[in-house]
Amino acid sequence: MEEEKHITRLLSFFEAEKPDCICFQEILESRFEAWKHEFRWSGVYAKMLPCHGEYIGVGILSRIPVHEMGTLCFHDGDRKHRDQSGHAQEVHDRVLPYVTYTTAGDSGQEGNEAQKLLTVFSTHLPRNENGSVISDFQKTVSASLKKTLASRKNFILCGDINAPRGTEVFDSFSEIYKDCIPEHYKTSIDANLHRAGALPYMVDGLFNNSFAEVSDVSLCAGVSDHMAVCATIRI
Repeated sequence: MEEEKHITRLLSFFEAEKPDCICFQEILESRFEAWKHEFRWSGVYAKMLPCHGEYIGVGILSRIPVHEMGTLCFHDGDRKHRDQSGHAQEVHDRVLPYVTYTTAGDSGQEGNEAQKLLTVFSTHLPRNENGSVISDFQKTVSASLKKTLASRKNFILCGDINAPRGTEVFDSFSEIYKDCIPEHYKTSIDANLHRAGALPYMVDGLFNNSFAEVSDVSLCAGVSDHMAVCATIRI
């Protein structure tokens, strides 16, 4: 989302797409809370770093009802930041907010399927200054994420992997989860809005590890410095 740089573009995009669920990276806490209140949606936000006197982080807003929502920390940066009142607040390097949806099944009634749960995770992994080179830190954090998800079933993982498709980090996810972004997309960087211009890096992911059907996946330009990943998910 790149903080507050593309608010008008994003609002126009939301109005056109009318999504049921929106996953954010690099969103200010105040912006997230304002939209949560304005849209009257459910939402979960996870702080990452202090930014301009507040926090920037990762969040999910959901128009449709959720069964559960929360946040996991999969890599603790072990840093402290003092807020304006002087209280020490721990800031985690890498966080994983989630919302869980349920089907209408009822295991207590004969002839009905037991209810199924589907979780949507949103995350933001570290980057290297040279986007085509993978650092040891990127490998460590991505390994921590996969370890955290190892015991989880039926989920969609989306977010900024910050390592291009075809590199060790990105492909370590597509080896165990289904990569839902079509191969014909070679970059998720918006050449007109990203500060570095056109870059040949597919760094954003939409991975499926569930019974859900993911279809109509597309990348939409003109929204932010990264293209928006859009998809239809049926459970």
